[in-house]
Amino acid sequence: MKPLPTVSVGLPVYNGERYLEQALASIANQTLENLEIIISDNGSTDNTEEICRTFAAQDRRIRYFRQQQNQGAAFNYNFVFRKSKAQYFKWATHDDVLADDFLRRCVEVLEHNPHFVLCYSKTRLIGESNQTLAMEEDELRLDSADLTTRFFSALSPMKLCHNPIFGVVRRNILAKTRLIGSFLASDRCLIAELILYGPFHEIPEQLFVRRRHSNSVGTRKQHLKFYDPSLSALFVLPEHGVLIKHLASIRRAPLTPAQRASAAVAVLRWGFQKRRRFKIELENAATDVITAWLPRRTVESFRQIKSRKPPNDRSY
Repeated sequence: MKPLPTVSVGLPVYNGERYLEQALASIANQTLENLEIIISDNGSTDNTEEICRTFAAQDRRIRYFRQQQNQGAAFNYNFVFRKSKAQYFKWATHDDVLADDFLRRCVEVLEHNPHFVLCYSKTRLIGESNQTLAMEEDELRLDSADLTTRFFSALSPMKLCHNPIFGVVRRNILAKTRLIGSFLASDRCLIAELILYGPFHEIPEQLFVRRRHSNSVGTRKQHLKFYDPSLSALFVLPEHGVLIKHLASIRRAPLTPAQRASAAVAVLRWGFQKRRRFKIELENAATDVITAWLPRRTVESFRQIKSRKPPNDRSY
């Protein structure tokens, strides 16, 4: 019987021809060779399929799946995970790059520290032409042995939220979570849920290279369609949804009553800090719903009135 791979690397992709070859090469060239690479092509319309099939023909460790149509990133990310077999799992993207010993270093940490749930490394940020970009690092305490400390840290704003989510995680623990959901900030919710099961470890070297390019940013509507093309951006309350998902994660995780109460307090504390954003979110959602039912001419008049500055009247 063929032995199981040590790590499963799942790469969901949609129209990623521009950087895909570089990303796949960095995975195939890892010093940890006992791995499987699972690619799910979400019905790409560019040269992605040809690139994937070429790599798969040259490397037996690659399994290539092609979806008939784009079903969104949430489906695709969860598809590659469910096809994985190894004890450890890592999500990869078509535009990021790994240092040659990224997987080996992460697995060594997890093998020698069974209390760690996930291992990741510091990040180097690059641009469209591989130039190094300036960035601010997150000051997180995801490695804390205290559940409340690390959970509240996971709730805090992250400049590099993608950093931990693309680390190496224990598959059996990831399988207990909701995985990637079809809602905004579902990656943030997954990080917070995983941290309830145990601390993370960050390797101090920059072994993960994150690419920032024109297609990696977008509007709220574009991000929502990224997760699931069938969803409507009308009356979306991402922050409210995140709060509810955090509370659901606490209920699902294997915690003692005291830990559950402490984690719930951390969520409420986080929600209180963001109360102004919650208010703005409700106002914007209500405006979206109202304008969606009004004639276009009325909507334009409303927007013009809203954008006007109040008169500078100093007569009183």
